[in-house]
Amino acid sequence: MTPEVASTAEKPLTKPKRTSLRSFQNELAVRIATRSVSVGEEEFSQLGVFVGGRHLLLDLRLIDEVLYPQAVTPILLAHSWFLGLTNVRGDIYNVIDLADFLGAPASPNDSNTRWILFGRSGIAGGGALNVAFVVQQVFGLRSTKGFSAADPREGDLPWFEAEWTDPSGNVWSHLNLMELAKDPIFQQIERK
Repeated sequence: MTPEVASTAEKPLTKPKRTSLRSFQNELAVRIATRSVSVGEEEFSQLGVFVGGRHLLLDLRLIDEVLYPQAVTPILLAHSWFLGLTNVRGDIYNVIDLADFLGAPASPNDSNTRWILFGRSGIAGGGALNVAFVVQQVFGLRSTKGFSAADPREGDLPWFEAEWTDPSGNVWSHLNLMELAKDPIFQQIERK
């Protein structure tokens, strides 16, 4: 045996550390949240999305995952905005077309469409909600630094907390998921 072969044969081969996709995503979310930017006295780390003609900001700390759409099992007699149920790695999620829920035309199912999963973090305050919101486009992380405060839209719903205008003139609304989860209409998926 040559010395090079002998030294290689004596060292045990170690496999690279494997991490589950869920663990990786959770670690990434924590790292992103800790890199949030300062806005006034509070820190925010937000995901920018487009839904029903509106630019929305979602609290990144409440997001479990962002996915491409997948198979949905429809529920009879549900509102049109409640698309049904889906299984994501053993967890059941309620799939809601957020645009349709907000009164806009239903979201198209195209290459920009994504699902934003909420649930394991317990956005309702008392446990998991397990909701997959259908959004028409994901813009990525957004900070309101450099944005100017905008007046609330007349007749806006209570779960739209604050609004800002970005340097390009787009108005961004912060969607308060805890307030949305408490809404009686949101909680009633059955058509009457």
